[in-house]
Amino acid sequence: MDQLNIFDTREAQAHLDLIPRLCAGGAGAGDLAGLDQEERFFWMTSPRSTVVQVSPAHSGMCDDPRAELEKLFKQMVG
Repeated sequence: MDQLNIFDTREAQAHLDLIPRLCAGGAGAGDLAGLDQEERFFWMTSPRSTVVQVSPAHSGMCDDPRAELEKLFKQMVG
């Protein structure tokens, strides 16, 4: 059987749709919605408990945001 055919895209989409609700802490986000913003952020970015993680969380703090943005743009875009 083709593996793509056994993958339930509706179920995957339902899980993906839950992410913004978890971030907002709104109704329909389950028990995690009751956590405060800091606790929800920690839960969602924890490397041990997350499935979707492209990189470690970073605070975004720097001394010169404009210079940092230009450096990153050159590095990532060219």
